Amino acid sequence: MKPNDSAHDLYLRRVRSSDIDLMFYWVNSPDSLRNKKKTQAPVKWPAHQQWFNDRLSDSDTRIWIIEKNHKPIGQVRVQLENGVLSIDIFIDPSQRCKGYGYKAIKMLIKQCHMIWPGVSVLAEVRNENYPSLSFFIRLGFQISADDEHVSQLVYKTSTIVTEKK
Repeated sequence: MKPNDSAHDLYLRRVRSSDIDLMFYWVNSPDSLRNKKKTQAPVKWPAHQQWFNDRLSDSDTRIWIIEKNHKPIGQVRVQLENGVLSIDIFIDPSQRCKGYGYKAIKMLIKQCHMIWPGVSVLAEVRNENYPSLSFFIRLGFQISADDEHVSQLVYKTSTIVTEKK
């Protein structure tokens, strides 16, 4: 981080229905498509609308917009599936390598611990996506399984330690 570039003005706000266009733009960005684990094809608008509305109405899903100085720079999402929280993060490429993703995930993990105490957080990352694998490992996630395409990394929320400011 640059001396005058602080992650202190970073916060998570719950997604709103008005964020649908922004989320559509992000999901179809070349960088996002390249790192998807299921398909790398662009998402069509009707499919995105259905997905977005389903997520908003799903009590087992939470989506937050990451904002820096009141401007959206990314999103984090968790979805409770089979007793674990699957995580997804996107940081706008122009905002990467500034510590914002790291700080956002730390805030997200604290939120998850309050909402779903003791539930582990699972990240699935394509094996060739070395920056993301390294990112989650630095955050304290541990590789729990992998195959030739995807690694699963787990963060046990019971290991949360309150950080001193």
